[in-house]
Amino acid sequence: MKLFKPATGLILLTLTLATSRSWSCGETTTTTIFGLPTLGGSEFSINAMNSAGQLAGFSNTAGNAEQHAILFDSGGLTDLGTLGGFSSIATAINSSGQVAGESGLLNFFEMHALLYSGGSLVDLGTLGGSLSVATAINDAGQIAGYSLGSGDATLEAFLYDSGTMTGLGTLGGDYSSAIAINQAGTIAGDAATDGFENHAFLYANGSMLDVGTLGGDYSSAFALNNVGTLVGESSLANGDTHAFAYADGVLLDLGTLGGTESTALGVNGSNQIIGTAATTGDAQTHAFLYANGVMTDLGTLGGNSSEPNAINNLGEVVGQSKTASATFHAFIYRNGTMTDLNTLLPDNSGWVLSNARFINDSDRIVGQGTHNGSAAWFVMDLSAGGDDHAPVAVAGSDLTVECQSTVNLNASQSSDPDSDALSFEWSENGVVLGTNSTFAGLLGLGSHTITLKVSDPCGMFSQDEVLVTVVDTTAPTVACPPGLTATVITNCQAIVPNILLQVVASDNCAPAGSLTLSQNPAAGTTIGLGQHTITVTATDSSGNSSSCSTTLNVVDAAAPVITSAPASLTAAVIADCQALVPNVVNSVVVSDNCTATADLIITQSPAAGSAAGLGQLPITVTVMDAAGNSTSTNVTLTVVDSTAPVVTTVSASPDTLSPPNHQIVPVTVSVVASDNCDPSPVSEITSVTCSEPVAAGDIQITGALTVNLAASKSSSGAARVYTITVRCTDASGNSSTGTVNVTVPKSNGNGNGNKNKP
Repeated sequence: MKLFKPATGLILLTLTLATSRSWSCGETTTTTIFGLPTLGGSEFSINAMNSAGQLAGFSNTAGNAEQHAILFDSGGLTDLGTLGGFSSIATAINSSGQVAGESGLLNFFEMHALLYSGGSLVDLGTLGGSLSVATAINDAGQIAGYSLGSGDATLEAFLYDSGTMTGLGTLGGDYSSAIAINQAGTIAGDAATDGFENHAFLYANGSMLDVGTLGGDYSSAFALNNVGTLVGESSLANGDTHAFAYADGVLLDLGTLGGTESTALGVNGSNQIIGTAATTGDAQTHAFLYANGVMTDLGTLGGNSSEPNAINNLGEVVGQSKTASATFHAFIYRNGTMTDLNTLLPDNSGWVLSNARFINDSDRIVGQGTHNGSAAWFVMDLSAGGDDHAPVAVAGSDLTVECQSTVNLNASQSSDPDSDALSFEWSENGVVLGTNSTFAGLLGLGSHTITLKVSDPCGMFSQDEVLVTVVDTTAPTVACPPGLTATVITNCQAIVPNILLQVVASDNCAPAGSLTLSQNPAAGTTIGLGQHTITVTATDSSGNSSSCSTTLNVVDAAAPVITSAPASLTAAVIADCQALVPNVVNSVVVSDNCTATADLIITQSPAAGSAAGLGQLPITVTVMDAAGNSTSTNVTLTVVDSTAPVVTTVSASPDTLSPPNHQIVPVTVSVVASDNCDPSPVSEITSVTCSEPVAAGDIQITGALTVNLAASKSSSGAARVYTITVRCTDASGNSSTGTVNVTVPKSNGNGNGNKNKP
């Protein structure tokens, strides 16, 4: 039900106070404060506030009988009821007033995540177990949380979208839980790894990313903004715990205030981060604000500790701090100063503000304190009075610049109606680019909407945008390697090589590695002999291109192949002991990869018809193609002497043995012979025959050309004729024979030296 006015057990206090205390710029601050009503019970908590100042939480009913989720807005307090059980809690609220939380069911044994929208509660169900809890909701109505699985065996983060609850999985371990979801639907949380460690994660587009750690075994997520920056804490290798920020794949250690520990608790849309950090020696724990790479100590209200709870998009921080009296007071930090919120209350207001939990961009602050001694939650609205006015931000005209050219922005035309000193901030998508009235820097290719925020010392500000379009109209530079040479392979064709790795290309905007290189003809193309041009084109991401070219000289470096040739030849000498070298060329079978067989030049050395002496002679056969490549082989020519000596005369001395007195007579044979090669052929007696039977000892060959013959003959009275056969042999082993007769006459003779020819 909607509670539009206080009822029994509800306290609604509204005070509009014009205080005499002022901010640093001198204007009067109007403070409106009221206490939040309850549902009649003693337990009450606010867990979330949206940009419109609507609040979500829970309250016990009268007599603390039940605990119900609540929604508070300008219309009062709404009891959101339950899903049938005795308890429900609202944990998150979006800008449309949709509330997420959880509620017990009628069976008392289950707690389910819920969505309150349009006056109705929706049971989001579970992932199969008895428990689900909603922790965050974005403006699209997407809800993140965690749920037990089937049999309550696992705990898993979930995304609820369009009526469906989807488990997000884990990082390899047995649990995960979600704590935040931004407007893009990115979810942050913690999950167990397969190494039993707790790591922060980001979930987007169906994938869970392990953020990792700062060197230790633990990290945990605490807050996520709409530009995707995740903050939390992580252990270091030495066991200390430091605040971290994760964005664009980089996990950043935010450091400390001199001590060993820090934790990041929140982050706004400008990537300003709040948290707590130990001071030097771990003496105290202070709230910090981290921006532009610097951690600022927010100090305390006089005590030894402070803790931030929330930061709005103006960079204003609220929280609690100990005072010098060791009590906790609520504070607001802005314009570089921590202010006790109690100092903004009039005297005797009845309020003591101990903790500021939430702040939105309208400077609505929600927190805890006491009113007239009773614990209560408060809503404080701050507004500046007096004559202070917001400055006028002028970012200048839109401009277009060439890539890698300096972008110059000038806010000097900005002004302030009150002539206040102004501060400037140039940013893009929440990332601060500069804090001077001018900005000079490089921006990446494409369109950039740069926001100029101009602020006065009172926190009043205005914004203006300038569109900077960075274009690339410059073609890359490209240099080709010097001329190349390629050798043909099969079919007298060469393969075009890939020359892109030898090309040097650069661009004024794009990294060299991102340029698109192509060559024509493409690598792998086959081409014939001769010079060819290869053109390389480099194209950048903007479509600008330039080309260079080099030459590729295709050559034939392969020698012809002799597939068949005689192994050896033999030639006989003719005149002058010389042979003629035969023609070997016609006996050789050759081929070549480029030159036709008929066009190959085949030569031999020595040339055919040359004279060659006895022995072995190599005939070198050489084949040369049109490119001048040649190959050779040797054919062995063996020159032999196959002509026998010529025996001119064979004579014996004496050639007549007389008288036939049966005496043994020494006979000497003389041979006259000639040879075509051997000037001194060797002669020897090979046999002696007789015209009649002889007695033993009648014929005795005593030397090469000497023989003893018996001067005997038969009684028949006929003459005895000895026939001596002589063999003449040259140095090549060729031989011929001749004979000579020695006669034993039938009567006494005078031995007149008869000669015979062969």
